[in-house]
Amino acid sequence: MNKDPRIIKLTPLFKEKIWGGRNLTHYFKDLPAGPIGECWVISGHPHGDTLVADGPFKGMPLSKVYNENRHLFGNDESESFPLLVKFIDAKYDLSIQVHPDDTYAHKIGEEYGKEEVWLILKAPLSQKIQLGHYAQTKEEFINLVKNNEWDKLLKYAHIEDNYLVPVFPGTLHAILGGTLLLEIQQASDLTYRLYDYDRLDNRGNKRPLHIKEALAVTNVPDTLIRPKSVLNNTLNHRDIFKGNHFTLGVQTVHGTFTYASIPRYYLLIVTSGQGEINHVPLTAGDAFILTTSQQPLTLKGFFNFVLVKRKEKK
Repeated sequence: MNKDPRIIKLTPLFKEKIWGGRNLTHYFKDLPAGPIGECWVISGHPHGDTLVADGPFKGMPLSKVYNENRHLFGNDESESFPLLVKFIDAKYDLSIQVHPDDTYAHKIGEEYGKEEVWLILKAPLSQKIQLGHYAQTKEEFINLVKNNEWDKLLKYAHIEDNYLVPVFPGTLHAILGGTLLLEIQQASDLTYRLYDYDRLDNRGNKRPLHIKEALAVTNVPDTLIRPKSVLNNTLNHRDIFKGNHFTLGVQTVHGTFTYASIPRYYLLIVTSGQGEINHVPLTAGDAFILTTSQQPLTLKGFFNFVLVKRKEKK
């Protein structure tokens, strides 16, 4: 049993989606029945507040632990826990969508916009992701949307396993069917659908679109973003993404690795293998928060993981 408050393990929270599948069984043995599209593994968001799996805070929602023990999170000044991590399994294409930035989010009373990044765990057979658009002006963008000329509007990018895909606010995007990925983002659930292929949900209804909002927040002309390969073949931690709100790194443990201290707090998500952190067992799919500590934390085993660091406000 974990008795160390410095190591917070979270219980996964599963969400059924119209586009979901069953591939998350590769990471989670107790997957609920149905088309499971998302597994939220670290979240303090009210739409999915993950519970602590064991230790002194066992059974408590992350939001409560964060609010009542801010010293464990480097005295982060954010009102609510600022990051969200999820696994996504897309059996079918997700809608063409876009996320707002912090400025727009604040105008509508939300705390965070939605900067996110994807680590591709399994690429689709097409090896494509929808990312960006070709319109050069707002007028051109609006006309193409109105006329359903999606083939003229939408850009697609090449991806493979172990590719990194940054998705900054204002970027038109969609995960395509057959993709399995890890998503790290700001703690926001703001998604504006521009197009959903006219498909119906299990009640025979079309899902709502957010045309006005999507047009308001989409970058026109498009901002060039290229996915890149980040093969996890190093024993040393290396940052592969530096965003405005967090950094993302990958690391492999073959034997033993020690953090001398945790200056603020880290999010650690295991993508393959197994081992332990200070004798707390871990395996693929597990997610932890390593809280502020002046004492060493030792990782042992043979596993790959993603490490997320919150960027301090300037």
